[in-house]
Amino acid sequence: MRRKEVSTQLSMLESKIDMMEQQVRQSNIEIVNLPERHDENLIAVLQNIGSIIKSPINPADIVSVHRVPHMDKKNPHLKNVIVKYYTKMIRDNVIAAARVVKCVKSDQLLV
Repeated sequence: MRRKEVSTQLSMLESKIDMMEQQVRQSNIEIVNLPERHDENLIAVLQNIGSIIKSPINPADIVSVHRVPHMDKKNPHLKNVIVKYYTKMIRDNVIAAARVVKCVKSDQLLV
C-alpha cells in the first residue's frame, strides 16, 4: 500500500473508533460535585436522587456505577460519578426528570 492509502485508511479507522466510543457512552450520565464518603453506596445515592427528582431509579436499570479516579492522586476535587444505564431511553428519562427539578442540593443526597 502507498503511504496515502495507509493514511486514508488510518483516518477512516480513527473516525470509526471515535463513533463507536460515542455510541458506547450514549447511555451514560456523569454526575459532578457529588460529595464522597468512604463507605458510600452509589446505588442508594442514585435511588435517593430518583426520589428527589420524582423519577424512581431502579437498580436493575443500571449496568454500572463508579467514580472516575483522577490522574493526579493529589487532586483535591471530587471524583465524578459515571452511571451507565441499560438503554439510552432510561438515561433520557432520568435527565428529563432532573431538568424539571433543576436544583438538587448535595445535603439532600446523603444516605
